[in-house]
Amino acid sequence: MTDLNVKKDDIVTAYTSVYPTYRYNDETGKRTITGYHAETHLQVKTKDINNTGKYIDAALQAGATGTNGVSVYYDSSIWKVCQMTEDSTLGTVLELATADSADGEDYEAVLLQRGTADSYADFIDASEKDLKQAYGVIKPRKVNLTVDGAEVEAVRCDIQAYYAVLATITYPSGDVVYVSGLTKLASINDIVNLVESVTLS
Repeated sequence: MTDLNVKKDDIVTAYTSVYPTYRYNDETGKRTITGYHAETHLQVKTKDINNTGKYIDAALQAGATGTNGVSVYYDSSIWKVCQMTEDSTLGTVLELATADSADGEDYEAVLLQRGTADSYADFIDASEKDLKQAYGVIKPRKVNLTVDGAEVEAVRCDIQAYYAVLATITYPSGDVVYVSGLTKLASINDIVNLVESVTLS
């Protein structure tokens, strides 16, 4: 950030926290603690609104994991792409993907957006209808996900050569994180583990 003429005094630590990470097992439907993550939130002050995009890009390149009010912890050996992008349905989202291109047989991607209950009418139902219209049979079924301090509704849809995961993470504050993911793998474990690490920032 200092390379972009942001003063050191304008970059401050908002807070730091440490909490456990979990891994979900498809077969047992249970999660186990696999380790712990330390989280530090930085706050950057600037009046240079025209260059906000450059500051966001610099933060992401330095290792930041969220700029739309959503933080997520991820294994960089799996999720090689982490960026803010525009989605036709969700708008500005945090995107994580295993590669720049969806051509690979092991491609996975997740989009996350923070909103409220009014942001989308029946997000999961509407998304299921869109998928069914596009692909025919989708075989939706519920998925058990746990996010600390939030209520989660999630489904998995079997769509031809890949699986889609749709979820809403609702917090007591009224904030909702909307999740849309897909994987070409035979397991949704990577997506489940990613979604269960979501926090509000």
